[in-house]
Amino acid sequence: MVLTVDSTHPGRVLPADYLGLSFEASVLDSPLLDPAGSNLPQLLRDLGEGRIRFGGNSLDRVTAWSPDAGRPLPPWAHARVTPEDLGRLGRLAALTGWRVDLGLTLGHFDAAAAAGEAAAARRLIGSGLGTVDIGNEPDLFSAGYTHAGYSYADYRSQVDRYRAAISAAAPGTELAGPDTAGSGWLAAFGRDERSGLAFLTQHFYPLTRCGGNRPTIAHLTSSATARREQHAAGVAVSAARGQGLPLRLDETNSASCGGQDGVSNTLASALWMVGYLLTAAQQGVNGVNVHGGLAACRGYTPVCLPGARGPVAGTEPDVDPIADLSLGAGRVGPSGKARLTAQPDFYALLLVRQVEGGRWVPVTPDRTGPLESFALRMPDGSIRLVLDNPDPHRAMTARVRVDEHVANRAVLLLTGPSLGATSQVTFGGKEVTDAGSWQPRTVERASIADPVVQIDVPAASAALVTLSP
Repeated sequence: MVLTVDSTHPGRVLPADYLGLSFEASVLDSPLLDPAGSNLPQLLRDLGEGRIRFGGNSLDRVTAWSPDAGRPLPPWAHARVTPEDLGRLGRLAALTGWRVDLGLTLGHFDAAAAAGEAAAARRLIGSGLGTVDIGNEPDLFSAGYTHAGYSYADYRSQVDRYRAAISAAAPGTELAGPDTAGSGWLAAFGRDERSGLAFLTQHFYPLTRCGGNRPTIAHLTSSATARREQHAAGVAVSAARGQGLPLRLDETNSASCGGQDGVSNTLASALWMVGYLLTAAQQGVNGVNVHGGLAACRGYTPVCLPGARGPVAGTEPDVDPIADLSLGAGRVGPSGKARLTAQPDFYALLLVRQVEGGRWVPVTPDRTGPLESFALRMPDGSIRLVLDNPDPHRAMTARVRVDEHVANRAVLLLTGPSLGATSQVTFGGKEVTDAGSWQPRTVERASIADPVVQIDVPAASAALVTLSP
C-alpha cells in the first residue's frame, strides 16, 4: 500500500499533557503514591508531564474527607482522604510535574466537607493542583445508584452550593466537570458553569463487563467498536466546542466494571488503545485519563502491583466483586519501596507520548484494511508516523511518500508474543525496568535514497516511524 503524507497543511497540536491516568478516590491513602514508596514517579516521568485524576465510583460510594484521621468515618464510608494523603500527592506532583485533578464527594452531600478538602488541597498540593471535580457520573444518580429521581436541575443546585463553599474556603480553585458517564449534560453544564470552568469532562468505555457481559478481543478490535468510539468522541467534542471549552475524557479504558481479564490486559488492548487515543485526539479531544488501579494485574490497568489482590469482596462495604477487585491499592510490604509493573496498556501510552506536542498532518489513506495511520509534524521538524496493525495473522508493508526530502528514518515497534499476551510486551525492543524506566534498545535506522520510504509493520504490532529532514 502507498501512504501519502501532506506535511504542508499542519493542523492542531496534540497537547503536551494529552495523556493522563485515572484512579479510584479510595486509593488516596496508599503509600504507593508516596514518591519514596514506589517506582510510580519514574513511571509517570516516562509519560511526560500529564494529569493524574482521582474519582471513580468509590468517590461517591465509600470515600469521605477526614481532616482528622482519628475521627470516625460516616457509616456509609470505608475509605478516607486525609491531609497527609494530600501532602503525599503534593510531593508526587512536585517531583514529576504532573497535575492533580481531585474528585470531591457529592453522592453524600456535604458542601462544607468538600470546601475543606479543596482548601487543604490548595495548601498541600499547591501549584500541582489542576482542578477539583464535583461528584462522579452524577447523570447515573437517577438510576437509583445514589439518588432516585436525581435530575440535572438537582445536580446544578448542588454544584452551586459546592462552588459557593469552595470559593469562600479556597478562592481561585479551578473546576472541571461534569464528570458524566454520557454527553447529555455537557453542553448545559458548560453553559451554566463556564465561569471558573477549566474544561469539560466525560467518561467513556466502548465495552462493558457489567451485567455479566464478557467482551472478547474480537469485540475490542471490531469496526463496530471503532464506530462507537468515534461517534461518542464526536458528540462530546461538538458539545464542548459549542461552549468554547476544551474536553477531557478523564475516565476511559476498554470495558467498564474493571475490564475483562485476558482482553483488557493484553497486547490487543495496547494496540487498540494506540488507535483509540490518537483517533480521539484527531477528533478534538484535548486529553484522556486512562483508568486503572494500583493493585491486581488483571482487567484494565496501565500499572499494577504483582501479588496484590485488591479489596476482598464480602469483607468491605460496597466492594463490587467485578468492578473493584483490581482497582484498589496494594499494600507496601516491610521490605521498602514497592515495584509497580507496567502492563501492556502502559506501552500504548509510551508510544502516544512520543507524538505529544506535534501538529497533525494529513495522511491518506488513514486506514487500509486493519492498518490505521497517523502523522504529526514534530517541533524539531521531523514527521512522526504511527502505523497500527492489530491483525494477528498479516504483516503489512507501507510505502510512504512525503512531500519533502527525507534524509533518514527510525522505527520503534510495539510488539509482543501474541495478540493475547499479557506479558513480554515491548516497545523499541525493551520492557519497562523494575525501577520504572524505559529506553528503547532496538531502533531500526536507515538512510533514505528513494523518495518513497518503505515501512514493514509485523502482524499484531504498531510502528512509530520518525522521518527526519
